Amino acid sequence: MNEANRLARCLGMTSCPCTPIFELAEQLVGHLGAAVVRAYLEGDERGISAGLVLERDGLELALPCHPADALALAVRARAPILAQDSALALTRPAAAPPTPDAADGVRRWLDRVSPGDFEADSAR
Repeated sequence: MNEANRLARCLGMTSCPCTPIFELAEQLVGHLGAAVVRAYLEGDERGISAGLVLERDGLELALPCHPADALALAVRARAPILAQDSALALTRPAAAPPTPDAADGVRRWLDRVSPGDFEADSAR
């Protein structure tokens, strides 16, 4: 439920006086005079862990965080995402290739979708 509410706020589908967590994190990084330089993924017997690397005045600071948050913040900052072999080893095997019918459905959808379909005011 919380993730659905956060997604709805980010997409502009509901009004809320609170600041979504990614915007808060970006504001904190900016006010500290830092920048997101990369996200990293690691793996061990407990699963996949992640972190975000910030840079300020030539110094780097690695902050551990939830993998999804590290990925989202890196994408928003257009920063590289590095995954160690230990993290990749814990991923699921590739899914079976799509059937011709499924691929045709995706192709038909791609033929009619436009960038404007993803804008907040076009959400249905």
